[in-house]
Amino acid sequence: MSHRRSAAKALRLRARGGVGNSLGWLGALAGLTIAVACNLLSIRFDHRWDLTSNQRYTPSQMVRRILSGLADDATVVVLLARSDPVAPTIDLLLTSYRQLTPHLRVDWVDPDRDPLRFLARQSELGLTAGHTEEGQVTSDAVLVVTARGRRHYVEAQALVELDPDAGESTSRFEHAIAVALNSVLDQAPPTVCFTEGHRELSLTDQSPIGLARLKERLERETMVVKSVDLAGANNDSLGQCRLVIIAAPDVAISENAQQRLKQAATHSSILLLGGVVPDPAGNLASVGLESLASLGGIALGTAVVVEKDDAYLLPGVFGETFYATPLSHPTTRGLMRGQGASPLRVVVSLAQGMRKRPGSFALPLLESSAHSILLTEVSSAHVGADSTGHDDVGRHVVAMAAPLSGTNPLLRIAVLPANVLQNRSFDAPSLLVTQAFATSVVTWLVASPSSDLEYAPRPQRDAGAELSAEELGEVARYVGLVMPGCFLLAGISVLLLRRKQPRPTKEDSHLSHGPSQNPKQGKD
Repeated sequence: MSHRRSAAKALRLRARGGVGNSLGWLGALAGLTIAVACNLLSIRFDHRWDLTSNQRYTPSQMVRRILSGLADDATVVVLLARSDPVAPTIDLLLTSYRQLTPHLRVDWVDPDRDPLRFLARQSELGLTAGHTEEGQVTSDAVLVVTARGRRHYVEAQALVELDPDAGESTSRFEHAIAVALNSVLDQAPPTVCFTEGHRELSLTDQSPIGLARLKERLERETMVVKSVDLAGANNDSLGQCRLVIIAAPDVAISENAQQRLKQAATHSSILLLGGVVPDPAGNLASVGLESLASLGGIALGTAVVVEKDDAYLLPGVFGETFYATPLSHPTTRGLMRGQGASPLRVVVSLAQGMRKRPGSFALPLLESSAHSILLTEVSSAHVGADSTGHDDVGRHVVAMAAPLSGTNPLLRIAVLPANVLQNRSFDAPSLLVTQAFATSVVTWLVASPSSDLEYAPRPQRDAGAELSAEELGEVARYVGLVMPGCFLLAGISVLLLRRKQPRPTKEDSHLSHGPSQNPKQGKD
């Protein structure tokens, strides 16, 4: 009887072992099926988590707002090598943008890996010999945003803002892509009008004091640029202008022209450049911009600011050209640095003094140092004299901005020194800060309800390194602590699970193989 019971127990153990093996195979198959399903779901519903401390690769609210309202398909063509230092950042940000809308497509063309396709894509986009097929000049377009049959070209210098003094860089990729999307999706591109007829600065002048580079920059931003003759008999209309620029007239503006400009201020923003001109003896005279500036509560003087602080002077000048300090304003946000650091300064020349009228909402943009003076004569004898005996020594405002209307906040006026928008500010590498300020003011003035973008710059980082010391520390902690810690926890979990399973006894092992029979007993 005992032999039969042992045999029955052995059969039950064998059956249990067979079922256990079957369940093991089924568990492995189920685990494999779940892994494949999770992989397919991750491909279908792509999502990434930004674990950086400053959320560098998380789309800003500005971009989220634009992409959430994207109803038409848009394509971002990236003409950049994958080995470029900024390529990983662009790739991660564009991937995060695609997760927010199904209407955004990315076409990355690497000139190193596929040069023939790169040349063909350039030809399709109208990028040949540094010019677009529309005649716009673009020296180094790395992004082209297309939608509704329109294109916006983004150059490499628009993606990163360099601080040469601190040796740091700030990414402006999000602002550049937001401006590009707004430009191609805007139903009507903005029109910027430049006045003529009073010897203003010319849009076709290629010399250092011309405005040809500004015209090219505006056209690259898909704006329509036109000239309006205020002195002619045809009375060109200013009704379609979103921004009217009076660029440093050299003679007094006529009464009729002033009335037309005041009428334009009811529906357009205004940018005034310069307001006084010197005669052959160096005496300054007004050209009649005071009435226009007063629409925004800005009072213009008839004197220019001369800097006497050597720390703000440029080499080889008397003081009529100097570094002006930016003040807090949406147009100067990109020039402000971290707490305790002085802002990036803007070069101004023959800057007219101005002030805020009582009760107005005008705000200063640039100011001189506490040692500057005001002069009504700009002869070398007066400019080179020291500040002794002057009653107006102190900080003087040289650029201001204000709203034109209490009901429409996008109708604005700004008064700047003329040199800020001249060709030399766009050509000289040493005037990058001045160029950035000029384009920021124009963008702020030409803003529409869809393009008035509040840009919050990303944290600064070292300009010459792909990874900062802090980021290298994060990588070292991840590789040295997080990854080994995960493997260690996985190993401990497996060890604990194995200990919980009951080990077979010697008797169970003996019974699972059946009772051993003595050959001699079998023969008996």
